[in-house]
Amino acid sequence: MAAKEIERITAEEAFELTQLNSLTVVLVDVRTKMEYYWVGAACQVDTKETNERGKNTLIYPDYGKVINNSNSRHVEFCVNDRYKRLNVQKIMIMNMSPMSFNRPYKTWTADPPVFSLNADFPDKVKALHDDYGSLSVIFFCRSRGRPED
Repeated sequence: MAAKEIERITAEEAFELTQLNSLTVVLVDVRTKMEYYWVGAACQVDTKETNERGKNTLIYPDYGKVINNSNSRHVEFCVNDRYKRLNVQKIMIMNMSPMSFNRPYKTWTADPPVFSLNADFPDKVKALHDDYGSLSVIFFCRSRGRPED
């Protein structure tokens, strides 16, 4: 696995890279297991079930991409390359698939409280690289600090 210079990209760019190059790009969430399970994981939306005008509708967003806008009242997405905006209150169910692997870079121990490097991290990432034959690995965490460590 040849090392490449670190390149900063946005979350949206990472999403697009994984969707367009799903066979050559691996998305690795470096947060602790607790953060992963409590805060949430990176997912793509497979379907949304809505109830508009008393009618249930199943929506398949293009590439599984759904954006929650800044005021959190609407989600934005495309269906067949046509822009859509939907009030979140109209969404009954969102079926999602994970699109990342959780491989904690640091681990947290409760007694005594210590945040330390995960000694297995390099081997776990190499195993992902080998298993998927990926050419690129994208690391991310919610706070942006750990991928640059």
